[in-house]
Amino acid sequence: MRLLLAEDSVAPNDEETYASLLSKHSRRLELPNSAAGYISIELAEDCLKSFPPGSQGGRDGLRSQHLKDMFFSPPDLNTQNLIFQTLQDFTNLIFKGHFPGDIKSLFFGARLIAPRKKD
Repeated sequence: MRLLLAEDSVAPNDEETYASLLSKHSRRLELPNSAAGYISIELAEDCLKSFPPGSQGGRDGLRSQHLKDMFFSPPDLNTQNLIFQTLQDFTNLIFKGHFPGDIKSLFFGARLIAPRKKD
């Protein structure tokens, strides 16, 4: 909806748009050697808190606020610790490369629409 009401137009799907996006955004996250394969619970909390209000969801419609509600509003502290421990374990499996190949495109896929913005 935000895109429909914006004054910016949608960028065409071409090499020029691709090159422009690559110049503004890195192709992959580079982790320091000390963090490779290990994400702390504190880092997971900081990442979840960093999502701006109104962040869009993916194909499944899961939005950042859903995640914040799930992780920061559990019925008790033990449940919250268990939820964050599970997130930490799952994330570390992904960073170590232990991820089923047949669902990678679903997990890492995204709807990409590049609006033309003033630089």
